[in-house]
Amino acid sequence: MSGGRDLIEVLPDSARHRREQLTVDTSSQAFHEALRHCESEPIHVPGRIQPDGALMVVSIQTTRVLQVSANLEQVLGITPQAALGRPLAALVGDANVQRLRDLPIRGDRQPSVPMIFRFDDHRAWPDLAAQVHRVDQDWVVELEIGAEADQRRLNQLLVATRDALWESDQETDIARYCQLIADQVRDVTGFDRALAYRFDQDWNGEVIAESRNDRLPSLLGHHFPASDIPAQARRLYVRNLVRVLSDVDGTPVPLIPATHPETGVDLDMSFAVLRSMSPIHVRYLRNMGARATLSISLLQSGRLWGLIACHHTEPLRVPFEVRELAEFIAKSVSIKLGSLESAERSAFMQQVQETLVEINRRMGRSGDIGDVLASLGGHILELLGATGGIIAIGGRRYPFGRVPTPEKIDMLVDWLRERSDSDTLHTDHLAAAYPLASGCEDCASGLLAVRLDPDYKNYTLWFRPERVRAIPWAGNPEKSLVDDRDGYRLEPRRSFGRWVEEQRGCSLPWTAIQIESAQALSLTLIEVLTQKALISEAKRAEARLNYLANHDHLTQLPNRLLLKEELEKALVHAEARNEELAVLFIDLDHFKSVNDKLGHLVGDRYLQEVAERLRASLRHNDLLARWGGDEFVAVIERLRGDEAVEETVTRLSAQLRRPMQLDGHHVIPSASIGVARFPEDGTTAVELLQAADAVMYQQKEKRRTDLPIDGADPNEPPHVSFEMGWQVNRALTESELVLHYQPQYQIDGRKLAGLEALLRWQHPTRGLLMPHDFLPAAEGLGLNREVVGWVLATVCRQVSEWEAILPAGVTVAVNVGPGQIDRDFAETVLESVRAAGVSPARLSIEITEEALERRADVVASLQTLAAAGIALAVDDFGTGYLSLAQLRELPISCFKIDKQFIDGVPGDTRDEAIVRSVVALAGGLGVRTLAEGVENQAQFEFLRGAGVDRVQGYYAGRPIPSDEVFRHLIEQRNA
Repeated sequence: MSGGRDLIEVLPDSARHRREQLTVDTSSQAFHEALRHCESEPIHVPGRIQPDGALMVVSIQTTRVLQVSANLEQVLGITPQAALGRPLAALVGDANVQRLRDLPIRGDRQPSVPMIFRFDDHRAWPDLAAQVHRVDQDWVVELEIGAEADQRRLNQLLVATRDALWESDQETDIARYCQLIADQVRDVTGFDRALAYRFDQDWNGEVIAESRNDRLPSLLGHHFPASDIPAQARRLYVRNLVRVLSDVDGTPVPLIPATHPETGVDLDMSFAVLRSMSPIHVRYLRNMGARATLSISLLQSGRLWGLIACHHTEPLRVPFEVRELAEFIAKSVSIKLGSLESAERSAFMQQVQETLVEINRRMGRSGDIGDVLASLGGHILELLGATGGIIAIGGRRYPFGRVPTPEKIDMLVDWLRERSDSDTLHTDHLAAAYPLASGCEDCASGLLAVRLDPDYKNYTLWFRPERVRAIPWAGNPEKSLVDDRDGYRLEPRRSFGRWVEEQRGCSLPWTAIQIESAQALSLTLIEVLTQKALISEAKRAEARLNYLANHDHLTQLPNRLLLKEELEKALVHAEARNEELAVLFIDLDHFKSVNDKLGHLVGDRYLQEVAERLRASLRHNDLLARWGGDEFVAVIERLRGDEAVEETVTRLSAQLRRPMQLDGHHVIPSASIGVARFPEDGTTAVELLQAADAVMYQQKEKRRTDLPIDGADPNEPPHVSFEMGWQVNRALTESELVLHYQPQYQIDGRKLAGLEALLRWQHPTRGLLMPHDFLPAAEGLGLNREVVGWVLATVCRQVSEWEAILPAGVTVAVNVGPGQIDRDFAETVLESVRAAGVSPARLSIEITEEALERRADVVASLQTLAAAGIALAVDDFGTGYLSLAQLRELPISCFKIDKQFIDGVPGDTRDEAIVRSVVALAGGLGVRTLAEGVENQAQFEFLRGAGVDRVQGYYAGRPIPSDEVFRHLIEQRNA
């Protein structure tokens, strides 16, 4: 599987009786469509069960039976029609219902709990084994015959399996241990084959142990591609440790009714033992020659590590007690695997530590890193599994082992400096990411790079050569494509015979332990060299005096003197390199209030905390200094356009706005930030500082607000705006904000056309608050971005939940004010849409004329959203001064006529004329109209006569809480 194109067999639609082979690019739209289909198959809601038992869905509140499998009569002796709607006690007796209520069910969507249904006192019927779990407000009860015999056998098998697991627990080799487990599982279950299957970092699987009868071919050492077990299946494997299919040819049994009678949703069977398997998985098993299967998940720290996969060539029912035993094995083996890997990790890290100690010892004795590497280099490389390394200190390189030429290293370091956003980069296929590495496969197919400073003057590089590998796959891992009516789909391969891939250009992958070791080794080398480079005591004292003269004693930041010196140097470098530079003048708002209200000691700690936040928000090579008092200056070098400066200012402001605790007081800092750029705003340090200072004062005049301080003294009432702002900040994290939705209707026919999301705050003491009660305080504290982000994410998530019953063409509107739109607004909206997986066409953004008049960047954001398919509406249309020329250029789809014009109709001739004019204007522009605040029939009839398209208001429908929208939509659908 090398190269950019693979041969994929494309199977035609079943309506065509011919077969064709096409060369399909794996990056093509068809291939990615097939991958999406595979990964989005809703395997947790099949709507059917296996015929080995029966299933009932029972309301926890009423105990009435809501859904049953069609084969209920075969297991319980009662027809589905007779069972539906009846209390469960009428079917199984009060005693069994009470035992069901007493089960230790942990919560919604948790693993099943076993019980026995006994019918001694109810009716003559065999005892039934049951597995019960909860989904939403219902019990899911799965029933099987043979409870007594199963329980007795379970006790016998449990003791034997426990003893066998204890014996195998002495094994320390993972492969040998898995072989013992595979033998034990096959012995207990009676399957023809049991495979121990381990995942790699890309979710490909390898068979590391196998127990089988002599009739079956061996799969030991074979690999299986990640697409055999797609992501949603792996998620189910983590949640449900044991899965069974007793007969691949068994006819799945449907649920009656197919969906929940009250909610209309499909039953989530993630934890159902009898869940029917995906038809694609069933075809996969048939192609493999398996008629029955059992899989046992092996977890490590909550992550899927591997599987025990069992196959049988004939149908084989896996009884209740064997499944219970399989879950016991899954949990026991998972604990053992964690212990084995932990021991392996500890032993490896011990070797690393010993090596680091020896490096430190020899450096102290020799003082020459070249001598140390000559004696220890081979051991270091062996430890990391590398064949070559380079250690660079202060720009000087120390190579050892097999490494590329100095010229190639120069280019590689330049590439790393440009692209690496983290301190560690590792790859086992360097040429794929860095094409200039082609030709160096003999020494540098794999790379592990650790940088010790942003400029890559101090770093370590570790290399591995190409390792040509013959990888045995169980069949050709390249999937076929099926072109059917639903689009392209991946088709399970038909053969699982040995298929060998020769992999070239790659090294062995780096393990997590090796990566950690390389980081530790790099840091230790720097420490050793730093110690060696320490100056004498006299020079240290001199350096200390120099430091005190050039640094602020309170914040330990450079002071004004050192700032000017460093800024002049930075300007010389910027001019020589033809680069841009920015100076940020930062003035804390109302620092005097902190000193006056809380005291100077608290004020000092306030400045120290602010300095730490500012420093943490800047890059390592940016300069931050304390100018004096409550003023700071930052120098940002190596700029790449205005966006980098704006991102820095946004980051600094966000860090400052985080609430701060000072001696029992809550303080939310803020600052005014002025920016000056070299060379546009000045070419000397003095000019840039003056320019930045002037811009800062302009910003301060625009945002006159009091510093929010929540007093610890109960006799001193907190500042009103702060109290509300602080609580809004808390409401965002404590899930106190809620959404209500007001319907919008087509005026002709009164069909639902949309919903407008209305923000509310369910305050813990003041009840339900309207936006005007708290949004001004939120805006004053700079929380607009967070509030808007929450609203957009919540709306998109709720639309996703309603998608199944939301009528076609219905949109959900979000109203956004002028102060809530920044340069990232469009990306925030689109990210919310992508994260929820909803169609952009379901969303509408409403914005006022005021925002469109004042902000050119708002128009750019709206054009981006419109291009993505999101509807845009002008709210309160007619109340602003938007010109017709501006209106013509905007991608608007709806005018919302302001309520003040609706209040006067019918009767006020001026309001009537305005409404008709807006309708005429909208019709000429091809834009819909929506009247807001419609409160009576007279208004409604006038608006219909005037040609308005849609209406919204108390006459059409009051706002409803989000948790009632689902029911409202169902009522609309059934109306």
